[in-house]
Amino acid sequence: MSTSKNFESKIVLITGSGGGIGARIAVEFARYGAQVVINDRNADNLSEVAKQCAAVSPKGLKPLEVLADVSKDVDCKRLIDSTISFV
Repeated sequence: MSTSKNFESKIVLITGSGGGIGARIAVEFARYGAQVVINDRNADNLSEVAKQCAAVSPKGLKPLEVLADVSKDVDCKRLIDSTISFV
């Protein structure tokens, strides 16, 4: 089975990407050329992951950072709306 690791022209939204597995996933998608949308409840963590994503992005793409708590409906709507507007 062949897997392609080219995500150029793709937009990937990763929730909980301020640390741990979510952060690693965001960085890896950025490394493979995706435009990433990262989300967390902690602005400082989100900013650090954004720097890491931009550093590994083949085209230097900066991620969209959306501070939101996905356990709250209003934040989920804002996260989705922000992602759609970003496209």
